[in-house]
Amino acid sequence: MSPLVALVDRLFPPRLAIARVRGEFRAYAVEFTSVQFRMALWLALLTWVVFGIWDGFGQTGGMLTTRFRYLVACPIMALFAAGSRFGIARAYRTHYLHAAATCSLALIFVQMILIDHELPFKIATGNAALNYSLAIFFGCALLPCLLLDALFFSLIAVVLHVALVTFFSTAGLLINSFYVFHTVVAMTIGTSVGYWREWFLRSGFLNQPRLIRAGARGSVSSRAKIFISYRRSDSDAIAGRIRDRLALQFGEDSVFMDIDNIPPGVDFRTHIRSALTEADAAVVVIGTEWLAPKSDGHRRIDDPEDPVRAELEAALTRSMPVIPVLVRGATMPSRADLPTSLGELSFRNAADVDSGKDFHLHMERVIRSLERALDPSAPAPIFSRATERGLGPDS
Repeated sequence: MSPLVALVDRLFPPRLAIARVRGEFRAYAVEFTSVQFRMALWLALLTWVVFGIWDGFGQTGGMLTTRFRYLVACPIMALFAAGSRFGIARAYRTHYLHAAATCSLALIFVQMILIDHELPFKIATGNAALNYSLAIFFGCALLPCLLLDALFFSLIAVVLHVALVTFFSTAGLLINSFYVFHTVVAMTIGTSVGYWREWFLRSGFLNQPRLIRAGARGSVSSRAKIFISYRRSDSDAIAGRIRDRLALQFGEDSVFMDIDNIPPGVDFRTHIRSALTEADAAVVVIGTEWLAPKSDGHRRIDDPEDPVRAELEAALTRSMPVIPVLVRGATMPSRADLPTSLGELSFRNAADVDSGKDFHLHMERVIRSLERALDPSAPAPIFSRATERGLGPDS
């Protein structure tokens, strides 16, 4: 648990602590606020367009200001708005939000300087304070900012406003301090908005019936040991989400993932062999680059020393349940694509796991399959490939 996560948890009641399931909470927050995020970015673009019209009718023409809005600010915000639909923006949503917010505040910084030169709205008369206060208010209200996001966003706005009044305002220290005070007040309100948004998100996340049931499944689930095999270069991010979801279901100590479980200084080969000896099942995360060659043109999977190959050979030799999980649109390798020692893998039924809105649905199917494999008396998996696509048995 990182110190920062522990610190943020202390700001909420103990019943709303999410440190142990922070990965799952992040996934929940992304799904819950993805539409709001896209709408906020499109509204920001619309704002730049509308105020560009205002600039064009300024008392001095405002040609530089108008050109900056339409030739620089609008295209940049349009790229952020359009890009918010892509999977990479969802996978790294926090970074994407911070980048969009920082870029927007920097554009406002340049815009204030141009307005100060061309139009009657001067930094020395509080124009920058008004604009940055509005940016904080509407940014924290419309962007899906959590507590730390809101604090990050607001602090950058305050710092940029201080720079504006320091270098471009002649109003004097007292008046400039008064203007900065306004943005600090806006920061306080914006951070409070982020706090209450996170409060409600945490409450909704922790009150989900499926999460309440997660710690109370059968005794087999609580004793299970699950090994996750993956390539970092192929599926690092989504493998982490899969690991967090399985840990939420079966317990932190029941899921082995090399980056989390290997102590410093320990021979990873020995440790992995030991983990596989104790494991009851293996989940193999396969992405589009799982079979990709190295820089020398040779495939990693063909190398007898390849860690992923060694993991799978050990798992298949032990005849434990091995569940391939296909991510990022990958397809199941055929027997001809695999070394002879891994040919058995191609006959294992694979599960698709999407990183988008269907992630939880797909992971429920993987969990049901694991429970069924570990305990034959457990209920059969509810979802099949047909039902996941909305097809009935007669389709």
